[in-house]
Parts: sequence; structure tokens; C-alpha cells
Amino acid sequence: MPVAPTPGRLVDLIRSLLFLVLISACGGFTPPKGADHLSVYYELSVARLLDGLEIAPEHRSGYQRDLFPHWSDEDGDGCDTRREVLIRDARSDLLFSDFDNCRIRSGVWYSPYDDVWWEGSPAGLHIDHLVPLQEAWDSGAHAWDASRRQTYANDLSGLVIATVAANKEKGGDDPHRWMPANPNHHCPYLAGWIAVKARWTLSIDPQEAQFLRHQLETRCQGLTIRLPALTP
Repeated sequence: MPVAPTPGRLVDLIRSLLFLVLISACGGFTPPKGADHLSVYYELSVARLLDGLEIAPEHRSGYQRDLFPHWSDEDGDGCDTRREVLIRDARSDLLFSDFDNCRIRSGVWYSPYDDVWWEGSPAGLHIDHLVPLQEAWDSGAHAWDASRRQTYANDLSGLVIATVAANKEKGGDDPHRWMPANPNHHCPYLAGWIAVKARWTLSIDPQEAQFLRHQLETRCQGLTIRLPALTP
């Protein structure tokens, strides 16, 4: 019989299994073939996840984008991280100009931030870090080594397809300064934001904490994420 994890195991589960949660929150997730063992889930309150985040002032100095090497080929399959996301989140069959080198000519994608469908070349799309690199730096990544920053920058679970306009509008802001133009994506966006912060043990600043708490108590009441349940 499936059981809920104990508090100690819950922390480890959150950090190791939020990949599923984040993909779902950011734009949809279809379980792969053979994933029947993931069909039973434990519902976790996003408010409870928020309670576990450290509240601390931001570290607002020293950030440089090149401290987070990104779009590398982390798994050595010939596709860099950007292309991995484009393949993962494609809403149609993809046309490749060079399949062996993972060069995508065209496809169909969805930008949840502004509720825009994009058809054609992916050159007109950005891959957004749900929790921006600068926000991650300010929230604890300044203390990481180079390897961990690179892993964060290429973590598929924290990456979202966005139109250029939506990504530029968001910039490096956290939710109390910027929310998606698409109101239907507000609660999934907040769930994803909190999940990334928990996965990477990043802090939240006092204003951010107040805003997140208010949203969870008003427009996103009862918001949950789903983790695969344990079996004894």
C-alpha cells in the first residue's frame, strides 16, 4: 500500500523527484512508456514546500552570466541543453535540418507565459530559466562552485520555452516583481518557482516570501504538486 514519506525522506524526495513536478508546472508532462510505477502519487501542498524555504536577504553583488556556463551537452548525446528542451516540449513532430547534429529546422511549441503558440523555426524562441540565473545567484548560488552552477544552468527541470518578448519582459525578476501575462499560468508558475527553489536549496527574500504566501492563500489556495508515492 502506498504511503506518504516521513519528513526526513520528504526532503530527499523533493530534491530528487521535482523534475516531474517542474515539467508539469511549466507546460505539460506525458509519462514515458514503461512508467507505470509512477501512476500512484503523493499530493504535497505547495504551501508546505514554501514553509521549508529559508527566508534571507539577497546577495546582490558579483553576478556575471558567464559564471553559469549553459547550453552544454550534459548527457553527451550530441544535443545541447537548449535543443533538449525544444525536443522535450515540442507539440508536433520536428523537422531536422541535420538529425545527427541535433539541428532543428521547424516545429510547434507553446509559450505558457503569454499563451502563444509558435510554429516554424525555433530561432525565434528563448529557453527561460524559471528561476533566473541572477536570482539564483542572489539566493545562494554565489556560494556554489563552478560545477554546481553549470549543472543548475543546464537543469532541464528548471527550463521553460518562452517567446522572446515574454522572456525579455521577465528579465531577472522574481514573482513579486513579474508574473506571466497569461493568468491561467499564474499558479503553475508559482508552483514551479517554489519547486526550483526547494530542489536547489535556494532562499527567498522577505518580499518574495510575503508575495508567494499571499498568492497561495488567495488565488492559488490548495495548490499541490505530485510526487510518486513510496511503497514499503
